[in-house]
Amino acid sequence: MILKERIKKQTASANFRHDINFLRAFAFLAVAFYHFGVPGFQGGFVGVDVFLVISGYLIYSFLSPHSGRVQPSYMDFLSRRVARLTAPIIVVTLVCIAIGSKYLDPRSFVELSKNSIGALTFVSNILFWKDIDYFNPESATRLLLHTWSLSLEVQFYILFPLLLIFIRRIFRTRKAIFGALILVFISSFCLSVYLTEIKPIPSFYLLPTRLWEFVLGALVFEIGALRQSGRAVIPLQALGMLLILSSLMFLSNDYPWPGYYALLPTLGVTFVIFSSSGKEGIFQVLVVRYFGVISYSGYLWHWPVVVILVVFEQLNSPLMVVFGFLVTLVLGTLSWVTVELTIAPILYRILPLQRSAILLGVVGVGILIPAFVIGTGGLPGRFAEESMIYIDTGYNRPSHTYCSESVARNCVINGLSIDIVAEEIAVDAIVIGDSHAGMIAQTIANSLPVEKSRVVLFSEGACPTIFDINMVLTGAESCRNVIKRFSSLIKMDNELPIYIANRYSFYVSGFNESRRGTSPNYFISKPYSGWTDLYKQEILTSYESTLCEISKYGQVSVFAPFPEFEFRVSDRISRDIMLNGTFEMPTLSVGEYAKRNRFVLPMLDRVAENCNVQVLDPILELCPSGTCYGADDSGIRYTDSNHLSRYGAAFLTDFTLNVAE
Repeated sequence: MILKERIKKQTASANFRHDINFLRAFAFLAVAFYHFGVPGFQGGFVGVDVFLVISGYLIYSFLSPHSGRVQPSYMDFLSRRVARLTAPIIVVTLVCIAIGSKYLDPRSFVELSKNSIGALTFVSNILFWKDIDYFNPESATRLLLHTWSLSLEVQFYILFPLLLIFIRRIFRTRKAIFGALILVFISSFCLSVYLTEIKPIPSFYLLPTRLWEFVLGALVFEIGALRQSGRAVIPLQALGMLLILSSLMFLSNDYPWPGYYALLPTLGVTFVIFSSSGKEGIFQVLVVRYFGVISYSGYLWHWPVVVILVVFEQLNSPLMVVFGFLVTLVLGTLSWVTVELTIAPILYRILPLQRSAILLGVVGVGILIPAFVIGTGGLPGRFAEESMIYIDTGYNRPSHTYCSESVARNCVINGLSIDIVAEEIAVDAIVIGDSHAGMIAQTIANSLPVEKSRVVLFSEGACPTIFDINMVLTGAESCRNVIKRFSSLIKMDNELPIYIANRYSFYVSGFNESRRGTSPNYFISKPYSGWTDLYKQEILTSYESTLCEISKYGQVSVFAPFPEFEFRVSDRISRDIMLNGTFEMPTLSVGEYAKRNRFVLPMLDRVAENCNVQVLDPILELCPSGTCYGADDSGIRYTDSNHLSRYGAAFLTDFTLNVAE
């Protein structure tokens, strides 16, 4: 009864927008059910888009001179908005750190602590943009992944008032300001559509490609005065709900997001807000009001609960999903009552400068704990030393011994000018390619039958070894520069052995990890909008001609593709060890390997047959008896899904040596 009275009191104001509260309830439940894996909610991630449009509408209603409200100062506005968000986030963050201290290995604990600082300083969307795809199944173990949207909101709070000030100083009339907002909307939307196809991860997380959703809410407020009661209102409201529900049921993470498909739920939200009086009966049902008022706290708590179910492999249990959702509601309700309704109102009564100082102080104190964890390297003393030694094998990338005058063993030359390399340093082999070439350069140096071999490395991450490669985004010049420097050296000395390694299928077919489809970033003659047969043929033909051209200048050995897993091997194993003390050996069949590389392997066969190129097959060492192993009893072979660890790369030493001899 006490909770019921609190809900009624919170929603009793004559100005309370029950329609917006209803949309909040919908957004929270959609996202929660999507993450809990409830059937029929495969498009539930659109709930975040619903939140963004609502936020844009409400924020503009505070800042618009036509709202009838007293215009707040910038500091007053920003500190109020941040105050509402901060206290619940601090509580959730500290609880997640406590969970991490029990179950996460040092590296993952450091990562969580960095994410905690990102969440508390509202930059976590930037951190996650550089780290992981939201739709990658491996993201389901990141306890604070969901804070990306809150960081996005605060960044909007910071920048949008400044943008409005700039617009109002240039455009004086309401009509001109409205036009300027439309221009911002169109610019951000077009950028979102463009980047979602070629760079979906930053497009998903960052403000420039999400700004249009906020501004759409602002535009609805601006045209709200045009709304008229009458027969057209109810059909428009029904159309809005139909669009939202359709996006929930028919969209999925297979669609590029948030490109033009995001218009479906966002326009639905605008139609509902535009056509609603806010007093419709369905919006005022008590259970709807409940889910609306706890939506923020519920959103904060639902994701850590989901992660715990994922980690303990209980998300497929209907009973545990129901239990997890009930736990979410309990935690969300407690957070709403004890934190949102208590702390924020106290801060609202304080002067803006004092409020801002308190917020900075509280956040600063909250950062101390994760900063301590980072400073200690993740508190490694929590676990047995032998477990830490094993886990470390998966995080140690192959390191190079760089050549110098005093070097006493095989070494790698990288980055020196070609003249110095050719004239002053005796070179025994060349390695060229992308990050996979860098991964094995030291192994090749160690394998050569020379006491102090020197290997020249020409590599650039995500750069295919293709003459005249082009990219939709910037980067083609650095790739071509690798080829140019390599060509300059082999023309000076065409007797050197040349080793080539690429992640070929990445350039031909895209990511192998469970990610959304994207358009290719690479092309020869023209950009392609998808991984079409014509695109594949063009890339494969260019690969073939490049490898054959290189074969004219030396003894060329090309590494066949390295086995690729669909998840970060090191992360998964370390997590399982922390939870269970053991792990399931990650394996990949040779059949799965062949399927992944079904377009590349025939091309390499043609190169070997027609161009006097030797193809080195790493699966001979990495996949004995037809099974590729991500780890064994002595160590973890992969640092992520496709790069060998130092331990894994060592398996190639004897194999490469035999070939070199």
